[in-house]
Amino acid sequence: MKYTLLLTIFFSFVSLAQAQKRVNVILSAEKGVKQTEYVHFYLARNNYTYVNFIYDEFPGIIQYQYNRLYQYGDEVTDGTYKLNVKLKSADIRLVTDELIIDSKTEWVDVFVLLATGKQTGDYIKEIKIMRYQQPDKMLQFLPDGPFTKGEKAQFTIKNNHTKPLYGFPNNRQFLGWLSEESDPDTWSTYAPESDDFKFCDTTGKPKALKHDEKAIAIAPNPRDCKPFVFRGKGNYHFELLVTETPSPRLSEHGFTTLSRIDLYRMVYDFSIAETQLAMLIRN
Repeated sequence: MKYTLLLTIFFSFVSLAQAQKRVNVILSAEKGVKQTEYVHFYLARNNYTYVNFIYDEFPGIIQYQYNRLYQYGDEVTDGTYKLNVKLKSADIRLVTDELIIDSKTEWVDVFVLLATGKQTGDYIKEIKIMRYQQPDKMLQFLPDGPFTKGEKAQFTIKNNHTKPLYGFPNNRQFLGWLSEESDPDTWSTYAPESDDFKFCDTTGKPKALKHDEKAIAIAPNPRDCKPFVFRGKGNYHFELLVTETPSPRLSEHGFTTLSRIDLYRMVYDFSIAETQLAMLIRN
């Protein structure tokens, strides 16, 4: 009985050690998609399926240029999975790939984009896999001092990593998201309003931040890509995405482009206090 109890406790600890990682799937479609009956997404491993769903609520002909149709998420453990996306339209199209979730993976976002063509009909245009890994203090925020109202949202960063780092999704600059706590545990994102930073310079060559080098990261506004200006006191949250590769790794599967990249999410939390505002007003 004693050994049975010890084994039960041991396997309980093993089970707890297998941390759950979330996989989010975002299904979107371009204008003109009209033949698709359903999309079936699932991960397969050891004869089991995970993150398994079928979406069949297509609204007829897609009218807008870009449409987010459905989002689904579920928990998985570490391991190597076979990623499957099946589309049923005039015929059945199946795209498969490999998804590795390891001990450093925090979560994974998978974007599936449908499109249509005169010769192809409806098809899976792109599968984008964004794997978020633990940053392990690879990037350091170096505060220049307390922020005040009217000051620019720009942050000095230093690369403590052994490899060069690039900003994401703009690999020429380090552009991040700034949020303010409007109510307890409720955050409002101020800048940027566009997740892809299309209003900023994305035409130049990638610019790496090498080991021990410093750079400026900003939260840009949507008008001119200049740093956002703080509006008042409160608790703020700046989020920055970096990567070791200047661009995603691409491969082709028939008409489908497979895109994958590993990202590291860096977060800097800070506050602007009432006393700091008072000092600004007096000066």
